[in-house]
Amino acid sequence: MENFNPGLGGQGPSGFDLAMGGLVAVRQALASPDPQVRIRALKDALQHGEEGAQLLLKALQEDKEWEVKFAAWETFLKSDNLHHVQAAKAYQIPLRQVGDIRGKYIAGERDFRWADLRKANLKKADLSGANLIGAKLSGAWRRPT
Repeated sequence: MENFNPGLGGQGPSGFDLAMGGLVAVRQALASPDPQVRIRALKDALQHGEEGAQLLLKALQEDKEWEVKFAAWETFLKSDNLHHVQAAKAYQIPLRQVGDIRGKYIAGERDFRWADLRKANLKKADLSGANLIGAKLSGAWRRPT
């Protein structure tokens, strides 16, 4: 059983040091190799003012994982700060490559937000229930089968 109690010298999952707290903890989590740890840290970043916003911006521009970039963008978009919301609306979120969308759909994936599907063969494809918000679909249905 892992020790997550900072009073007993424990750390949170993936080395996230709970005793440090605040902005230090956010920075530490953003250095994690686990994208889910980085995403959770981004949700707390704006609680730390301008420095937190700078960490969000850095993740948006530099993180290698699309999901982390998207989480940073979405966090800005949901902010109470009008400047953050405007920055998110002005930022061009990069499209992600999804590969075989039919295979992924059959395997149970439904999240295809901001996907580049322009080269996908979607002729007669049933994607009911799929989230296609922001996806580029132009030309996808005209591809030959």
